[in-house]
Amino acid sequence: MKCTTFVRLAMSASLLTLLAYASITYTDSPDGSDASSEAVPLVSTPEPTSESPVIETPEPAPVIEPVIEPEPVVEPVVPPEETPAVVETRVVYPSDDEMLAYIITRESHGDPYATNGKYKGIGQLDESYYPTCVGLTWEECEGNYDIQLQAMLGYIASRYGSIQGAYEFWQWNGWY
Repeated sequence: MKCTTFVRLAMSASLLTLLAYASITYTDSPDGSDASSEAVPLVSTPEPTSESPVIETPEPAPVIEPVIEPEPVVEPVVPPEETPAVVETRVVYPSDDEMLAYIITRESHGDPYATNGKYKGIGQLDESYYPTCVGLTWEECEGNYDIQLQAMLGYIASRYGSIQGAYEFWQWNGWY
């Protein structure tokens, strides 16, 4: 005997109804041919009448896709550029007299008779510079502070251009 069973589920919005149907096929004949075939419901369901309520299955609601709005671009608020305070760096030099005194002190301690080999006087100039700068020999300038100062200023002007130039050179090198 062959047996086939079918089960169907029907679902509505508010009601779940289980309907079961069976289709039974059996064979009693020895040759295997179908003698009878009959479908018998396993559960009886009432037939709808005009008095029985009709339950309509509503159509499925449309799927609403969420609307994703782009986030606004927020740019940082930058205050107007402020002009940074200008820091002015200046080297404040001593006066010319102070720079000249610095060099003289380092060279001869202000002694108009100071000698160091061929370098002589307050500015420790080579003997050959005196005739060039003041038109006198070393022997004529020896011991005379004012003439040696004139010779020294002439040497500074010709070699460094200014007392400040000689002072800067001395700062870097320890001599001028």
